[in-house]
Amino acid sequence: MSYESLENDGVDDIKIELGKYTGDRNEKGERHGQGQAVLPNGDQYEGQYRNGRRHGFGKYKFVGKKAR
Repeated sequence: MSYESLENDGVDDIKIELGKYTGDRNEKGERHGQGQAVLPNGDQYEGQYRNGRRHGFGKYKFVGKKAR
């Protein structure tokens, strides 16, 4: 699992579980370029990232949800 640390008034760190990620990263270690992620709830994303965020084209698969 990968985690992202967020500052909380300089007192403590909050860590958010981002799931498993395979793909490109930038010099800061952020998701950047083409990649695949499996989120903690089982959802899946395959596509482009920019500076740690989904950006551009990609496919998001919701697990356990039926399309209407």
